[in-house]
Amino acid sequence: MLHSFTHGHPYFLQAHEILLQNECNYTGSMPWWDECVDAGAFISSSLLALEAFGGNVQGDDNCLQDDPFANMTLTNGPGTADTNTVHCLTRAISDSGLFSSAETSAANVAACNALTTYCEMWECIFPTGPHGRGHSRIGGTIADTYASPVNPFF
Repeated sequence: MLHSFTHGHPYFLQAHEILLQNECNYTGSMPWWDECVDAGAFISSSLLALEAFGGNVQGDDNCLQDDPFANMTLTNGPGTADTNTVHCLTRAISDSGLFSSAETSAANVAACNALTTYCEMWECIFPTGPHGRGHSRIGGTIADTYASPVNPFF
């Protein structure tokens, strides 16, 4: 999410792509979401369609159902690193609220990138700026610091 200005994400994407190629013989392209395009309308993003990364359809246990990742078992998180437990993939997409998905707009990303120090930029993107809003407005597993890296959408 907003990989262009968070230094860890490009590394994770590249490592993931290499693993897919070397261990799974994957030859397709890596999907990458430019969330600025869907700012304010995450719920209608083509990447969150059922035939892509799944939608927002949850069962009684809040686990995703009826999508490619239904019944997926995760072990990272939820919560802190010392509370790893078996749990399902969840999502709670919301475009509204105090800090809406509109916070991920290209204008807000540009404003953060224009800051002159790393500390200023970091404070701009987290927690209520573009990067933080991307995670929290998709919600569920991807909003959890420890569990988000195992979410296929991440």
